[in-house]
Amino acid sequence: DNPRLILFFHGGAFVLTNAETYPMTIGYELVRRTGATVLLPNYSRPPQATFPAPVVAMSTLLRKAIKHYGAGNVAVAGDSAGCNIALGAIRLALAEGCPAPCC
Repeated sequence: DNPRLILFFHGGAFVLTNAETYPMTIGYELVRRTGATVLLPNYSRPPQATFPAPVVAMSTLLRKAIKHYGAGNVAVAGDSAGCNIALGAIRLALAEGCPAPCC
């Protein structure tokens, strides 16, 4: 049983892809190389949602993941726009008193 989790936020210029259409190669490779559970969540995109809605939602997800797995067992990553979402989610979670993920 591996208690580690990687939250990977997909790229796609904030509007072009979602977790279902994003190439899953990186997710599979992260699982293969780390043995961790990898979660590629969908985040809301324009025009249905505007900034900061995706950051707020993913910060909530991050806080829940840290509460469940422990901060030392959660890593956060992203590709392109997903990196922006990841950094925003981390900053918001930290500002709200959440412990920092391991990386």
